[in-house]
Amino acid sequence: MGALGAPCTPAGLDYSQVEGSIPRGVLIIDTLKLAFLVAEAALDKKGHDPVLIHVEEFVSYADYVLLVTANSAPQVDAIAQHCARVGKEAGHRALSIEGAGSGNRDWILVDFGDIVLHVFQRDARARFDLEGLWADAVQVPIPGVPRRVPNEYVASG
Repeated sequence: MGALGAPCTPAGLDYSQVEGSIPRGVLIIDTLKLAFLVAEAALDKKGHDPVLIHVEEFVSYADYVLLVTANSAPQVDAIAQHCARVGKEAGHRALSIEGAGSGNRDWILVDFGDIVLHVFQRDARARFDLEGLWADAVQVPIPGVPRRVPNEYVASG
């Protein structure tokens, strides 16, 4: 993200300070809007219980972590692949997709750089408890999604 939250190009270039300097054909989308777009894509494939966590003040590798639950291994794959395709169409190709094709499809991570998407099956999401890991970070409301995280995803305590 550029100066004061200004949108950047997919290459991370901040054109916000130079009037008229945005090259033709360059898609510009800010990180939060991309996170919402990826969340919407996950919901399109029937992912559920999405949680968007703002982690920028805690780590240097991402601004947001998006957690989504799937009901089966094929659905984990479908959500991850669809989100990667939607991100690419918006000008943000996934830097890597981890866990796809590994045989263990309880959890796939899609790294968009400033956003890291985790798609879990229910048991894996509860076992790894990333909501608990990021308990000190702000959870960002996703437009159109009621804020509800089942207790089984959050460590007691």
